[in-house]
Amino acid sequence: PALKPNMLARLSLRHVSRLPAAAAAARMLVPPAPPTLSSRSSQSSLLFRPYSSTLRLDKSNDDDSDTPPPSLPDTDDLELTLSSHLDDLSSSLSPLSASGSPLALFESVNVSLYGEGSSAPLGSVAQLTSQDDSVVLAAFDPSTVKDLASQIAASKVLEESVGSLNPAADESKGTVVVRIPRMNAERRAKLVGLAKKHSGKFTKDIRGARKAFMDETKKAVKGGVSKDEGKRREKEGEVVVKEYQGKGEAIVKKKIDEINDE
Repeated sequence: PALKPNMLARLSLRHVSRLPAAAAAARMLVPPAPPTLSSRSSQSSLLFRPYSSTLRLDKSNDDDSDTPPPSLPDTDDLELTLSSHLDDLSSSLSPLSASGSPLALFESVNVSLYGEGSSAPLGSVAQLTSQDDSVVLAAFDPSTVKDLASQIAASKVLEESVGSLNPAADESKGTVVVRIPRMNAERRAKLVGLAKKHSGKFTKDIRGARKAFMDETKKAVKGGVSKDEGKRREKEGEVVVKEYQGKGEAIVKKKIDEINDE
């Protein structure tokens, strides 16, 4: 039988739940029970499951699959490096001469005319010629002759190899005239000292190349190359280094002899 609203309100929930017609209405009046801790954790685990737990990563292939096997340094590469240092030494010694006008030395001196970052060899900003006991510079930009004269006078390279200089700038002609001191024992000693300075730089460069070669060899041995192969490669590198050390010493000795004999 149908129940009136006021009758349904007087019945307890227990009685109402027994009535088949009112069972659905009774359930609507009862609020849902709060989820338990276990149900919450299970739901959160489904909602916030880490990506790493759903996808199995195979780390067995991440070890060193892309890393190339260790290898010993090549003596050909070492020789190329040492040859480059030897060329630098020859270029540095070439302008040093006790005879005639040191045009080559002047041409190689760097000057800065238009602010920082504009350094350029003197031979690229002026035409140099030799006249009697002087070097004459014809500036491509006549407005720079005073600056050229001051930088030539302050050049440590020229002072070490030629001596104290007093350039004369002529703005009307756009030229700088530099009188070269006569060759004497003091000037020869300065040239010899400059040659030895370049020799010291060459020796330092050679030692640096040798150290890099030996360090790379030791690294390859630690990476798996046999010790016997590493020792053999070290000996091969020593042979190349000594060869170029001898070449450098010969070039320096020849230049010093030329300075003293000219």
